[in-house]
Amino acid sequence: MPLRADRVLSKFPLFITSLLPYFRGAPSITRVRFRVVPDAVVRALELRKGSADLEMSSLSPDIIPVLARQPGLEITDRSGTNLTYLGFNLEDPLLSRRELRQALAFATDREALIRYLLRGQAKVAAGGAAAGSLGGGGKRRAVSL
Repeated sequence: MPLRADRVLSKFPLFITSLLPYFRGAPSITRVRFRVVPDAVVRALELRKGSADLEMSSLSPDIIPVLARQPGLEITDRSGTNLTYLGFNLEDPLLSRRELRQALAFATDREALIRYLLRGQAKVAAGGAAAGSLGGGGKRRAVSL
């Protein structure tokens, strides 16, 4: 279905309108409004009260079970490409030591972080890219810290 942005893309809300006539017949949706809602709590409340219809990948893991219990809302679960990592200041005298960074890596219980902080809504990454993203598939080799 051919679509047209009704205004410059850098301005919000953005309206996308279907172009008519279309050779396959009239579309069932003729106009979609996209708007930016910066605050996660406000996004959740907008979904809950019905003034928003879709939210993708930016709600905190603790609000998702609450929204899943709301009548009229459907939560779908898909693998994404978000990646969280721990970076070190290598100019710090302690953190510049490879042995300390390795000890921190071995001491970090990644599965527990996923289970308790992220409510099971993540997977342990095997490298520097999330599974399913460009560079995130295939076999991995261990990388020393």
